[in-house]
Amino acid sequence: MKKDIATLKADFGTGKKPTGTAFADLIESLFPEVTKQELDLLITKGNNHQLDLDILKNINPALNGVFKPPVMPDTLKGNGKIPNNYDPDSQLAALVDPLVDGDYVTKKFIGKSQATMADGTPVAASSIYDVWCYEFTPKNPEKTILLTAMIHGNEYTGFYWLTQFLDLLVNHWHEHPQFAYLRETVKIVTVPIANPYGFANQSRYNVNGTDCSRNFNYNWGVSLDEYPQGAAPFVEQESINIRDLMASIADECVASLDFHTTLSEGSTHHIIYFPRWLNNNISPYLSIIDQLKKTGETTAFTSVTLPTLTNWGVLTHGFIGANPEFKNGLYGPTRSSIEMTRAMEFFGNMVFQAAKFTFRNKSGSIDLPQTSAIKFNHLTDGGPIVFTTQTYTSQATKTSVRFKSKNEGIFEVDGFVTLTCDMDAEISILPQIYQLGSPDFDSAKTLDNEYNATIVNMKAGEERIIPIQAEITCHKTNILAADNTNTTQRAREIVFQLRTKISAGQGSIKFIKARAKFLPSTSGDRFRKYGLNPARIIYPTGEETKYEF
Repeated sequence: MKKDIATLKADFGTGKKPTGTAFADLIESLFPEVTKQELDLLITKGNNHQLDLDILKNINPALNGVFKPPVMPDTLKGNGKIPNNYDPDSQLAALVDPLVDGDYVTKKFIGKSQATMADGTPVAASSIYDVWCYEFTPKNPEKTILLTAMIHGNEYTGFYWLTQFLDLLVNHWHEHPQFAYLRETVKIVTVPIANPYGFANQSRYNVNGTDCSRNFNYNWGVSLDEYPQGAAPFVEQESINIRDLMASIADECVASLDFHTTLSEGSTHHIIYFPRWLNNNISPYLSIIDQLKKTGETTAFTSVTLPTLTNWGVLTHGFIGANPEFKNGLYGPTRSSIEMTRAMEFFGNMVFQAAKFTFRNKSGSIDLPQTSAIKFNHLTDGGPIVFTTQTYTSQATKTSVRFKSKNEGIFEVDGFVTLTCDMDAEISILPQIYQLGSPDFDSAKTLDNEYNATIVNMKAGEERIIPIQAEITCHKTNILAADNTNTTQRAREIVFQLRTKISAGQGSIKFIKARAKFLPSTSGDRFRKYGLNPARIIYPTGEETKYEF
């Protein structure tokens, strides 16, 4: 409703920020040439996108506690805003596109669905779809998280939950402190339908019959299950689209969640898949499931080695990744209000846990012990390790371990070797540990130091199990430029290898079994056992001084 200047001054002269219909009246009065479409956009931004920042005084943007969602509507076909079809373009137009405002929410094209069959035959144009990415960007985001759904095209609950989550984020963020935190702090990059052909055809697969979440180049062709992985890694356009999107946000993204609806986990209520062999801090995800679990409910925690979207992101970019899965029908009819509310609780809390991460996997876990197994078996590894020299010789090719330290600490090796000799002799087994460029334990200082050696006298033909034990204090591995010529003065890789000598004849190592372990520690006390007492300082003058802690 248009108003004159005197009325406007009376209404807004106090400095009150107009919202809702008052905001619309102000715009219409000051800018009568504004079109209805432009006015509707301004109203939306005024109501939803923090033009009235005073709203934040009434809420506490935070991720504390467990998110308790409001009652969510059902997502049955034809009900409410849900289209009466499975056309991906119609679904996005109805459920996600209305959130786009060109400011906080933007939409971008990231590729097509697969356009050729495995034999090179073109796919019918009607079966080729655009793949869209939506970005929800605060004015000053601290981090980015990636949310994907529908890489398996028939797992619809993940998609419909995600559209409801995004609606809460845009239109109801001020009602929940967790959503307020996202709006203030976290950029969300999301692909709601990663496999639009599968979505349109109620199929797990793309047009080629490939499981797109088995077409990533991690363990491809090695880790197998019943689902087709494609002719080679990244031959399917759907996996290429996600790969390229991940690369484009790799410098800012800390976590990745790929949402699924399980069809194979029986009566299991909460399900999460995560990488088995990769560094991945999933503890917050596991902890929140324990908080959500109700009496009588079951949980499946499953580590996998499959060539999935999530495993690729963890391996290549250090994203903290997981695949949460929802089981339809356990809380009520599929995609009913009851089920969608429980899906919001489960999946939503996963997102809020992801939003807590500050660093990617590549920057985390530096304070945790790290271990590596050292094993050698002469029956399967090319015969025994033979040595004949009377001075120490390295057996590096079959006994060496190299390790980059993420922190200051202690590196130790414990284990045993099984050896024989062809004549009476004194045999020395020296487990050497050194750090390239270390000021305290470089190769020269540890090369033939028998402090860690085990020396035994053996009879001809005798077989004996010999213990090995060694450790050094080591430093954080320096990251050096390729043209840095000052490498001898910078601590780098830690190396373990066996060195051997024999007084006469030939010795043969048949078995090695040991464990290498790195224990992070920044305490100066860790030097004392080596006689490098930090309480005794030699100053440049040469004067030795006691230094009290």
